[in-house]
Amino acid sequence: MSRNLYAILVSFAFLTGHCKTTGPAQPDASTAGQGMTTATGVGTIVNSEIGKAKDDALMDAKRAAVAQVLGSLIRGRAEVLDGESLGVYVRQDTDGYIENYTILSQKAVSEIEYQVTIQAKVSEAKLEDAILRAVENQGRPRLLFALKETFDGKAVTAAYAQTELEKIFSAKGFPVVDAAETNRILQKESRLLSSAIAGDASSAANLAQGTGAEFILIGESQLMNNGKIQSSSLNSIQSSLNIRVIEVSTGRVLTSSRESGASAHIQPEVGAGRAAKISGDKVANSIINDIMKQWQTAKANQISVTINGLDFEGIKKIREHFLTLRGVKNVNRKSISGQVAQLEIEFEGNADVLADRLLDKPGGFQVSVKENKRNYLFLEIK
Repeated sequence: MSRNLYAILVSFAFLTGHCKTTGPAQPDASTAGQGMTTATGVGTIVNSEIGKAKDDALMDAKRAAVAQVLGSLIRGRAEVLDGESLGVYVRQDTDGYIENYTILSQKAVSEIEYQVTIQAKVSEAKLEDAILRAVENQGRPRLLFALKETFDGKAVTAAYAQTELEKIFSAKGFPVVDAAETNRILQKESRLLSSAIAGDASSAANLAQGTGAEFILIGESQLMNNGKIQSSSLNSIQSSLNIRVIEVSTGRVLTSSRESGASAHIQPEVGAGRAAKISGDKVANSIINDIMKQWQTAKANQISVTINGLDFEGIKKIREHFLTLRGVKNVNRKSISGQVAQLEIEFEGNADVLADRLLDKPGGFQVSVKENKRNYLFLEIK
């Protein structure tokens, strides 16, 4: 199996939460090519709550089934695929890829673990579509939009500006975290959202963790109905949109934009949507170049890494492990002297993010970060 395929499936496993197995599972040969597969999922039993553990195990099994069929579709493809982007596409609608399933067995295998095995029919057509979308969009960063919206000074559930911004950026080729996932995050993390809108960039970056987004666009949309236009039945709607763009990997505010728009319509809600689109178009035109400039710069970042504690064979293994980390494009060995080696790593982010990803996924090594600068790391590894 190629490293590219393995990285895609491992990335998908981590994004979906299916991390039980040590590598991507293989489809049953008797059903390969039909989207049929058998998979097992596990759920943790907490406080003797079997019901929730059973639900979690079933979802885990569905994710495993999708991952298996996904692997059979990817194998042999020529495209260079971004594993995390593909994983996010699939994760957002796991149930949507399962056409039907049968539970083969379900039982508690210990006091803390419940296990469900299913036979599932996975839609190959929908997975092929997900692969195509990942290929088309991997040249641009994924975006998450998080806005506080008001109409005549009152909070509204209708996401006028957010909906328009998502449409605008999607039309320009940017992959966008889908609306259902965004709503789930904003409802669950209301405190983080409030803090982020108040100006805390780190809270904004934390909102986007686990979504696969590289940038979060956060801010406020204010809509006002200024009343009827003289001698007409049209409502005059004014839109004010204030957006900050924050790089998720660093928590840095990249750029900001404040724009306004106006529209008139008999129905205030329709006028609000049109006014929001006008201000949204202005914001997009203002910030897209800054986003792409930073994205291209980050993609080509060179990080110097000094490693102490490994012999020649160990350096070979850690170099191979670096290549499995998300965002690592290439690893060049510059020099080795005794147990000290110099590597140059091409990475989508800075040294701090690279260190975090290595610590989160040490690959069996004992890692200690001794020095950490923007483009330099000194590591002790055993």
